[in-house]
Amino acid sequence: MLRALAIGMSMDCINQIKEKLEKYPELKWELDGSTISVSPENGFTVWLAESEQVCTVGYNGWHEEFSDKNEALNCFAFGLSEKCRLKVFIKGKTEYKWVIEAFEDGNWVSYSTTSLILYPYWRKTRISYLQNHVVSS
Repeated sequence: MLRALAIGMSMDCINQIKEKLEKYPELKWELDGSTISVSPENGFTVWLAESEQVCTVGYNGWHEEFSDKNEALNCFAFGLSEKCRLKVFIKGKTEYKWVIEAFEDGNWVSYSTTSLILYPYWRKTRISYLQNHVVSS
């Protein structure tokens, strides 16, 4: 995964992210308790929620828990890069499935999926692709 924003372990994750975000003053970010989120324009929100044992990283509705803080920080940074996109499945007005894709060897490759259990399955499915362009490869 992307190492452009990879950060050491000398501080907690949120403080490390805040420190790195100083290099991107145009980005909108928000801190709410133990959760930090970045919402690039025309992309998707990347967030990290930190507890003592795990960090949960999310891109809109997709999320994954990490016990290794470096992996969580790398995943957070990856979501801000051009090498990542979010494939969003929508039924009616409800987003119900999110797939993380990585650009590798000229192709988009699916890696991880999060989905809702309850959604309006009878509605027509639409697919939307979202991508952030904060960190260039």
